Amino acid sequence: MLDLYRLAAQLPDFSQHRAGERARAASLLERALACLESCDGCWEDLRERAARADVSWLVARLRERPAGRHAPEPRPTPVTVVATDGSQVFPDRHREPHCYLLNVSRLAFQYGTHEAPFIEAVPMLGYEQKLMENLLDEIHHDASDEAISARRDELELAALLDTARSARVEGRPLVAVADGTLIRWMLRAMRDAKQAEGFVQRYAALLEGFRAERLPLCSYVSLPRNTEVTNLLRIHVG
Repeated sequence: MLDLYRLAAQLPDFSQHRAGERARAASLLERALACLESCDGCWEDLRERAARADVSWLVARLRERPAGRHAPEPRPTPVTVVATDGSQVFPDRHREPHCYLLNVSRLAFQYGTHEAPFIEAVPMLGYEQKLMENLLDEIHHDASDEAISARRDELELAALLDTARSARVEGRPLVAVADGTLIRWMLRAMRDAKQAEGFVQRYAALLEGFRAERLPLCSYVSLPRNTEVTNLLRIHVG
């Protein structure tokens, strides 16, 4: 039971807290940009210091001066853009029935033309009987969050490769966009090393498919939590 009246009474304080957090974030960003600008004149020295730094955290590597600017190339027209995104509902051992859901959506746009886009979503429900039938046998002995996330990523990339192949038009540029990082971080937390290695091998095979057919692949992270650039600035001011 949720008492909406009591919950509503707490929202003004939360709103005030959020306003303070936004102001703090804006101030930190301003300081970080000023720090980045200050290292422009000594960026080669900073690059060497970062390479020699004995730290446990990841640090960005400078390839050129931070103030460098590069204009984008003109966008080709027409151009094919394909993308996939997936989601999941993890199993909850405290609830019955014990199952999970994977959903992979894919689309293909032919920009600069009047061709209709291709849009499709494929849900997959996993439960004990299907696992016994090996329909999702890659996670039959490990239904952990990491294994299910790895399976979702694998299905996303396979769908992206398939969509790129089918949407490709001879002589027309194409780019395939994956959701999130291309680094499979969740594999480090998997309990079964053999199973994790299987995911790595299939992932490498999918990447090889893109390379062999000359289908450019990229990914987009909307809210990255990586701190490599911040750590570089820590070295600069340290």
